[in-house]
Amino acid sequence: MNTHNLRIAALAIAGLTLSSHHAKADPYADGDLILGFRATGGTGGTTNLLLNLGSASNFRDAATQTTLSLGNLDADLDSIFGGSWNTRSDVLWSISGTQFTAGNGFTNRALFASRAQAFPLGPVGSSNSVAWARGSTSTQGIPAGKLAAFGTKYGVGTTGAVSGTDQIESTNAPLGLVQPHAQTNSYEEFMSGGSQSSSGSSFAYFSGGIESSFANGANGTALDFYIMPAGTGAGTYEGTFTISNSGDVTYTPQGVPEPSSALMLALGGTALGFIRRRQRA
Repeated sequence: MNTHNLRIAALAIAGLTLSSHHAKADPYADGDLILGFRATGGTGGTTNLLLNLGSASNFRDAATQTTLSLGNLDADLDSIFGGSWNTRSDVLWSISGTQFTAGNGFTNRALFASRAQAFPLGPVGSSNSVAWARGSTSTQGIPAGKLAAFGTKYGVGTTGAVSGTDQIESTNAPLGLVQPHAQTNSYEEFMSGGSQSSSGSSFAYFSGGIESSFANGANGTALDFYIMPAGTGAGTYEGTFTISNSGDVTYTPQGVPEPSSALMLALGGTALGFIRRRQRA
């Protein structure tokens, strides 16, 4: 089992322990990625669902396609956004984070953000979007500070009840939080137009947004994952996140074909080798 899988397994075990003790704080560390879901209206239009995916370095260094161990995410999505969450154009999802202080092989103020693939989607393991641009340490410092505040809020303990200021731990998805939009430093507040977002800061730093909707169904949405160390030029495409109708989230690193493609390549190579042996004979 690679480092990425070990990390996810550890998160799952920790999440199962925390889910029965709502007063405890969910862990958050500098450099962690947050998977976020929200609705802009309708059922669930006042609630965020957040999941800590662990260090961005695990996804940077991943070498194989992995379905993340997130518990029964579908149960949370159904209960918050309704059973049709996977076809709603007003339900959005994203991946985000920051390495505010240098560590995990990243510079100070490194940014991590998803970008929606254009529809129809590109091949698995390749990007279908334009890379986010990198900025200087000072330029990226503004959004990095906002994202660090958002992440730290994820790690604050809960009171076990959802109100204007409270969030609760999910009982279905390990290390998941159900969070009201109205909560200070909430996921919603950092989105473009939110009270914690302004030009050049927070998620508004990413012109056009980091989210994708389910307008084309769960199988019609994908999030390309980019890492932006402080500097110049384009960010680095690392891989793509996809989600199934049943809430299974899969990460495919850059250049890694889906299993069916890999099988076809292997079979093709075997057949070619057989033909060449026949020709030599």
